[in-house]
Amino acid sequence: MKRRQRIDDLLELAVPEQPALSPDAATCAYVLRTADAETDKPVRALWCLGIPEGEPRQLTRGPSDSSPAWAPDGKCLVVAMYGSLWRIQPDRGTA
Repeated sequence: MKRRQRIDDLLELAVPEQPALSPDAATCAYVLRTADAETDKPVRALWCLGIPEGEPRQLTRGPSDSSPAWAPDGKCLVVAMYGSLWRIQPDRGTA
């Protein structure tokens, strides 16, 4: 039996945003927006998805990461975090 959506269901949503395809088109970096019930604010963290495998990996924890862009050689990502730009190695998830 289906039920109507409730306002609390919004806290369970995870919405992908800002996709960035790597230069070789083998990997997609994206921001995943979720909600923090305690602070009543959105949380945006960077994730990476290998196109052939389809296994998503979380690269950052947020709370307001955005604007992923690949380097031309595809070896690193530049992401806006904590009010500045950071370089991330997608295979390690380190800034």
